[in-house]
Amino acid sequence: MKIIYKGFFALAFVVLYSSLVTIALQTGGNSIGALPLLLYSCVVGTATMLVVSYFQDRGRGFISLLKDKKILLILAVTGIFAYAISTLLFTFGTLGTTPSVSAIIYRTYPLIIALLTPLTLKQRVSSRQLLSLIIGFASVGIVLTNGSFTSINLQELPYIGFVLLSALAVAITTIIIKKYNASTIGFVILANAASTIFTVFIILIFHISVPINLSISTILSIIVIGAFDFGIGSLFFYYSYKVFSTSLVGMSTLAIPFLTIILSFVLLDTSIQPYYFFAAVVLTIGILLHEKGALHAPERVKESTGLQKITVYDVTSAFIENHTKDIYECIRGNGRALAIKLEGNVKYEKEHYEQLFKQRNYIVFTSREPHHGIRKEEIEFINEIIGLKEGETALIAIGDPKNIESIFEELVS
Repeated sequence: MKIIYKGFFALAFVVLYSSLVTIALQTGGNSIGALPLLLYSCVVGTATMLVVSYFQDRGRGFISLLKDKKILLILAVTGIFAYAISTLLFTFGTLGTTPSVSAIIYRTYPLIIALLTPLTLKQRVSSRQLLSLIIGFASVGIVLTNGSFTSINLQELPYIGFVLLSALAVAITTIIIKKYNASTIGFVILANAASTIFTVFIILIFHISVPINLSISTILSIIVIGAFDFGIGSLFFYYSYKVFSTSLVGMSTLAIPFLTIILSFVLLDTSIQPYYFFAAVVLTIGILLHEKGALHAPERVKESTGLQKITVYDVTSAFIENHTKDIYECIRGNGRALAIKLEGNVKYEKEHYEQLFKQRNYIVFTSREPHHGIRKEEIEFINEIIGLKEGETALIAIGDPKNIESIFEELVS
């Protein structure tokens, strides 16, 4: 199966299971409290991912994180914010509003990601992408103001603030995860384990009791949050973010609140307001406007002035399933895979570009003559997302992006 199709499948799965999470948080939070719910969910998530890791790669993904203590610490802290802190904030916010409202507010995180991406991943956000995000945010405003854009329920503002802080935490951690190209399975295990320790620590400090006798609805809530949101679903979530641009995934997941609205009506008998459907139409327009451009590789915000006449593409997502040692060593941490199209003003003779990279420990190849560790599927994906036409060739380099830019500049000078 092609990488792009796997990405679409992962994205669809994320939308489906995430639609139940807000309902589970409210049901479980009302039943046993936010912290006990989080503790049970983290334990279930850890157990689920240990089983998945054993059958998937015999734990190699998690073991690989232990080799670099600095990255291990960064990802552990990231995992606590991504799981424990964001979930606590989201639960507190949901308990003071409805699942529908909190689910919609939470989906503002793609806007935060879009603002931070140029600064962190050096990926350019086009005017078309910004327009689509504005339209998507307008649909959120329609629901929040009951379709009027003039008034907001002031009693819900503090709870909305909690949900917005949760969205901020998720936006920042998503960018960090995309920046540090660690094993997805390894990171999810680490995030669950670190969040479990963090939650136990908080429970002990504040002497919070953890009930043992759980109702069926609470157990189901823990399964939805732990096994899916913190477990298997996280793999699909981060996989889709590595394959597609952050803004496309964010826009697609904006459909989650509307599924939550329907499921809330079915499961909790909450009302569906007519203006929700108007918001859904506006949201759909935003997604359709954005879809075409977002499937392309992100263009890099170039630091080198000598590259202003040529486009540099970030194609790191092509190698998320590549476990070749050489490639992993070049791409892990802050490493990226960057590509340029070889045109008339580029000195693209093999001997020339190989000589430039030879002493810098980088992997370099063209889409016509790939490196021995590169799969055909990955080359096809690169050709597709950067829009190579018949007869065109791309030069791809994997390693420190700043140094790659300097070498690209030598090629086009």
